Amino acid sequence: MAESDGGRSFFAGVDLGGTNVRAGIVDEAGVLHGGIVKMATPKDAGPDAVMDVMAEIIKQAAHSVGLEGKRLSAIGIGSPGPLNSETGVIVWTPNLPGFENYPVTARVVEKTGRPTFLEGDANAACFGEYWMGAARGARSMVMFTLGTGVGGGIVLNGKILRGPHYTGGHVGHMVIDPQGPVCGCGARGCLEQYASATAVARRAAEVLQKEGRSDLNGVPLERVASRHVAEAAAAGDDAMKAVLAEAGRALGIGFVNIANVVDPEVIVVGGGLAEAGELILGPAEAFMRDRALFPPRDEIRIVPATLGDSAGIIGAAGCARNRYVTSR
Repeated sequence: MAESDGGRSFFAGVDLGGTNVRAGIVDEAGVLHGGIVKMATPKDAGPDAVMDVMAEIIKQAAHSVGLEGKRLSAIGIGSPGPLNSETGVIVWTPNLPGFENYPVTARVVEKTGRPTFLEGDANAACFGEYWMGAARGARSMVMFTLGTGVGGGIVLNGKILRGPHYTGGHVGHMVIDPQGPVCGCGARGCLEQYASATAVARRAAEVLQKEGRSDLNGVPLERVASRHVAEAAAAGDDAMKAVLAEAGRALGIGFVNIANVVDPEVIVVGGGLAEAGELILGPAEAFMRDRALFPPRDEIRIVPATLGDSAGIIGAAGCARNRYVTSR
C-alpha cells in the first residue's frame, strides 16, 4: 500500500464526462483535499487521447495537494455506460466515440502504475451521497438524479446494487405508464419522460402553447428550460406550478415503487430539477406518503443531495477505496 501523510491513504476520484474529465483527491475518511481539476474531454481524438488527459489531471490533482501520483493507493473512475465494473471495460457510451469495449482501467494502470477501478457515474454519485453526503450514516439509500434524464443508484447495507449485468439502479427507467411517450431506451412511459429536466421543459412548452403564450417571462418557447419553469412557478405562475406538480406526482410513483420494493432508509434527490425544491418534491413526497406500504411510507426520509458536483468524484474514490481494500 502506498504511504501517505500521517498514515492516511489517498485515492483519486475521476468523473469521465462527454464534455470534461474531472478529478480530485479524497482521503480514506472521505474528505476531499484541495480543489477539483478538470480538462476538456478530447473525445474526437479517440479514447487513448482521453486516457492521456485523465492521467494528466490525476497527476495535477495529486500535485495540488502535495502528493506524487505514486503515493496514491488507488484510482476510481466514474463513467457513463453501459460498462462492466468488474473487468473495467466501457461497453459503449453515446457521448464518447470510440469507447466500444474499451479497457479503461487497464489503460489507466499502464499510464499511472496505480490500481484502478471503474464504476458507473450514477452509482459513483449515489455512493458519494451515501458515504459523505445526504445519506451519511444510513445503511440503505436510493438516489434519484433529475437532470437531462433521471439517473440514480441504490446502496444496500453499504454496497452498490449493480446486478449481474451491471444495470441495477436505473430508477429513471421504471415504467410508470405503458402507454406513455417513447423513451430513449426504446420503452414507453419511463419515469424520465415525466420527471426529468428535459420532460419538464417539454411539458411547459406544450402548456404555454396551449394557453396561447409565445414565451415564458421573455424566454421563447423553444428555449424554455426547467430552471425557467421553476423560476416562474416560484414567482406565482400557476400553470408552471401545475407542470412541476405533475412531474412531482410522477416522481412520487417512482418513490412508491422504490419504497415498496427496496424499503430504503433514505431517498436522496439531486440534479438541476431538484433545485425547484418543494414545488416538485412536495407533490412527490405527498404521493409516496399516501400510496406506499406501511411503515415505509411514514419512515423513509426524503432529502436533497448535498455534495453537488463533487458527489461523483468522492463516490468514485470511495468505491476505489472499498474495492482496493477487499482486493488485497
